Amino acid sequence: MTQAASCRQRQEAPSDACGVPSVAMTEQPQPSPRAGRTPMVAALVAVSLVVILLGAALVWRSAPPPAGPGLVLEKTPSVVVALRELQRLESYEIAVEKIVDLKHEQSRAFDLIRATDALLLVAVGQVTLGVDLAALDEADVETSWAERRAHIRLPAVTVLSSRLDNEKTYVHSRTTGLLARRDEQLESEARRIAARAAAAAADSPDARRRAAASAARTVESLVRALGFRDVVVEVRPPS
Repeated sequence: MTQAASCRQRQEAPSDACGVPSVAMTEQPQPSPRAGRTPMVAALVAVSLVVILLGAALVWRSAPPPAGPGLVLEKTPSVVVALRELQRLESYEIAVEKIVDLKHEQSRAFDLIRATDALLLVAVGQVTLGVDLAALDEADVETSWAERRAHIRLPAVTVLSSRLDNEKTYVHSRTTGLLARRDEQLESEARRIAARAAAAAADSPDARRRAAASAARTVESLVRALGFRDVVVEVRPPS
């Protein structure tokens, strides 16, 4: 074999710089990043559709029935039930201060000697006025769903609760005579007297008027939230 033929054979067989025949490398196809995302996107779309359908079903079920031709809704009791669930509508709260000067006079030696056990109590009370909605009757509520109209007559305002603020109520002074016996129930009695006096002081015509106006506004807002537009709320006067 001549030198020229040997050179042609070397040119036909590819080799690296060291004379070792090179191996041809084939590129493997890489998976597309979008291929893995397709099932996830489809799942998200399906979940979104289910949520939208459930929300639409809930809205459709909660919506009131349309007033079509020949359909008239009268005397619906739903308003009365909603108001009864509140039971006690607290509409006005008053802070009252009362000083109670209470003495327990005692006699000694066949009423010849008088002894005294005295207490001065500074009381701070809170009185809550409102309406007892449990006394609301169906006859007190007139409604027309077709006209979106409601007329409600609430019971009279009353004292719902009266309590003393124990953190602010204190005994200012306590004096027990030399011959007197200390009455352990004197402070408890003074507190009961203060609570009754605070309730009586807060139960005034002006306080009742303010409580009635506040209760009427609250009930009117509640009934309007039920879908009624023409709402009239009255509070009965005290008997």
